[in-house]
Amino acid sequence: MKLLAVVLANTLARASVANTLARASFAAAAALAPALSGCATIIKGEAQTVSVTSPPVYGARCAFFTDNRYYGDVLTPGAITLPRSGDDMSVVCTKHGFKDASATVSPDFNFVTVGNLGVGGLVGVLGLTTGVIIDLDSGANHSYPHQIELPMERLPQPSQAEPETRIYPLSPPAS
Repeated sequence: MKLLAVVLANTLARASVANTLARASFAAAAALAPALSGCATIIKGEAQTVSVTSPPVYGARCAFFTDNRYYGDVLTPGAITLPRSGDDMSVVCTKHGFKDASATVSPDFNFVTVGNLGVGGLVGVLGLTTGVIIDLDSGANHSYPHQIELPMERLPQPSQAEPETRIYPLSPPAS
């Protein structure tokens, strides 16, 4: 009987410790969720560097812009830091003697944002919603390609043929 009482007391003590640890873990996760949510914002950041080339040309000027904002330009080969966004980015490269090259670059979804499900799922809807809102607001749930290549073509050269020479006889002045 004494042995049974000791075993029962030990079991209850372990259950109490486990219960306390479980509550403490849940409380810590709930307290940290807003700070840890916004996974893409934390891991990927709000900006990214994009490299651009314009083969076979060096020194082409490439401008980056969206429908409502100009972000800057860079000489090729070069790199520019752009804010992450869900908006399509237009790129136009120009160089004297070459046809302009342009492209519209669409961002890809950052699957790091899905990490909000893990962190938010620990503490429920509040953590999930907070993380998604942070990533949407910062644009971090999108990324542009890290490398953009816009091939350029040389403009046709004007003909270098000899100009045609004609000799016209002079007629005497009219009297």
